[in-house]
Amino acid sequence: MASTQCRGNAAVVVLGDIGRSPRMEYHCLSLLEENFNVDVIGYVETNPLYAIRRGYPKCKIHELSPVPITNLIPILKLFFKAIWQTISLLIALMSIRRPDFLLVQNPPCVPALLVCYIYSAVTRSKLVIDWHNYTYTILGLSAGEKSFLCGIAKRIERFCGQKANANICVTKAMKCDLQKNWNIRDITVLYDRPSARFHSIDLCRKHEIFMKLSKDYPQFLPKCYSDLKECGVIESTAFTQKQVNGKVVYKKQRMAILISSTSWTPDEDFSILIKALKGIFLFYLRFC
Repeated sequence: MASTQCRGNAAVVVLGDIGRSPRMEYHCLSLLEENFNVDVIGYVETNPLYAIRRGYPKCKIHELSPVPITNLIPILKLFFKAIWQTISLLIALMSIRRPDFLLVQNPPCVPALLVCYIYSAVTRSKLVIDWHNYTYTILGLSAGEKSFLCGIAKRIERFCGQKANANICVTKAMKCDLQKNWNIRDITVLYDRPSARFHSIDLCRKHEIFMKLSKDYPQFLPKCYSDLKECGVIESTAFTQKQVNGKVVYKKQRMAILISSTSWTPDEDFSILIKALKGIFLFYLRFC
């Protein structure tokens, strides 16, 4: 059981929308449950978890000012954004309780990693980096892997990673990559885990959701509506049926549905998973 005595101050920096950064929100909750005072810095475009907003008096959210919209050319927009975010982040960091350690999400490394590294060096706070991805690989998709910006981002990430007091990443593969290619030590693999509020729902609720989705996505509609009532079915989706007596059952012959929390972008190639599933399915057909 955690002690009731305050264990110190912690700062969590998200140079993005706090409400859409569940991993960082869970870090905040864990720190609060361990009786740390927590200052969260980031954008508030969507509501963060209630426990972070109001559930814990020891938690304070410091909202960053959104970057103004400009008509500058793309390269100047990037520089303007970096300068704006640097100033906003510095102002926010100067307004918080001096932290014993500062946890920052990467990417983006510019300006988040540089600003947090300088701040932690000046205040003698410990710097912890949570690696979600690499900034330089994301920049490489638009600017090119051999571009100046990509090279600068790579050097910043390597330098700050080596200077950090601790590093966290989401996979063992990323840990090996950080160790092998950048000689970064003190790395802990911390897998994502859903909070207790995520749980399975019953079949009736699933049917309601499928019915709602079918209004916008035809993939959730049944292939054939003919003679539903004669079969004792009053509602049907591609996956479920609601019978006359109100009971909901799965269809005997139905498609599989795959849900993923990841996006479908060039740096997160979702097609790899689909190809793997096709391979498993063909193996099943051949040997089972």
